[in-house]
Amino acid sequence: MDPTQTISLFLARVAKRLRWRDGISAGIYLVAVLIGLALVSPLWALWAGLDRSQSWVFVALGLLALVSGGVAAILLPKRRWAKQADSARYVGEQVKGVRSDLLSALELMDNTGHGAGSRDLRQALFAQTAQRVVPLSVPSLVPYSGLRNAVRTMLAVIVLYGAVALAVPDALATGWNHLFRPAQSVPFDGASLADKPLVDDMHVVVEFPIYTQMANLNLPSSSGDFEVMPGAMVTLSTKVPTSVQTVRILLSATDELVSDEEIEFVRKDDYFSATFEVRKETYYRFELTFGDERKVEVRARHIEMAMTRHRESSSSLPLTNWISPRLSESSWRTPQAMILAWR
Repeated sequence: MDPTQTISLFLARVAKRLRWRDGISAGIYLVAVLIGLALVSPLWALWAGLDRSQSWVFVALGLLALVSGGVAAILLPKRRWAKQADSARYVGEQVKGVRSDLLSALELMDNTGHGAGSRDLRQALFAQTAQRVVPLSVPSLVPYSGLRNAVRTMLAVIVLYGAVALAVPDALATGWNHLFRPAQSVPFDGASLADKPLVDDMHVVVEFPIYTQMANLNLPSSSGDFEVMPGAMVTLSTKVPTSVQTVRILLSATDELVSDEEIEFVRKDDYFSATFEVRKETYYRFELTFGDERKVEVRARHIEMAMTRHRESSSSLPLTNWISPRLSESSWRTPQAMILAWR
């Protein structure tokens, strides 16, 4: 084989292995970046209260990382080692004795005009250089041990992800729910759901609308399910544990795990209270905040419209037939019973 072909094939093999090594290294770093993004994204989503509608930010970051990683793994190594002179310099750094001859041989191979020296001298240099590079092992010159830093970085990120997953699995899972599920499928922005009532007993005061000409109704103890007439002002007050920081009720038109309106309770001494107007059938749940944790009741309490519900069955019935069937006939005569039927 011609010595120049031997030199060219040797450098081509070196360049190919260099491209592979740099490409694999970039790919490993890309995996590390994606794992890091998979760790940061759900925690950020949980902290910022994001849902699937804002997850495009992390999708964009992931695509940017993929594109950048693809460029770093494919295009940059190919461009970096495109010239034989670059590969020759690399070989010269690894084997100092061939650096000068290898670079000189490449220069003479590219320059065949006047000033390139005599043909015999050039052929002698080519032959000597070819003899010196043939014994060299390309895997030894370009070892994959250079990937150790990239592998260590990836393993460190994997260990970090595993440690966070073991330390705060609920936070990580809730964050992923924020990113991949619609806002309605994550009830109450990821608050913990309580199967049992958070408030067992409350004080209810109902201020009837003017058109009823009824006196206010004061019930010192109630479960929270009751009936009113449209336009009634309802005041709820309750005593909760001292560890509770805030109290809210979440109002909704249905008993599904959604919230259409929130009403903040005001603290006064050991009690929390709130006043709101009821114009239609309403479901509500208590939300209590304990430090960084929020809890919401699963079961909704129900405020029914006493007159509306019974009119739907018959608009021609007398007023006594509109009163809740739970009331005895003897209690129909009391004004409060004609307005409210307490459960």
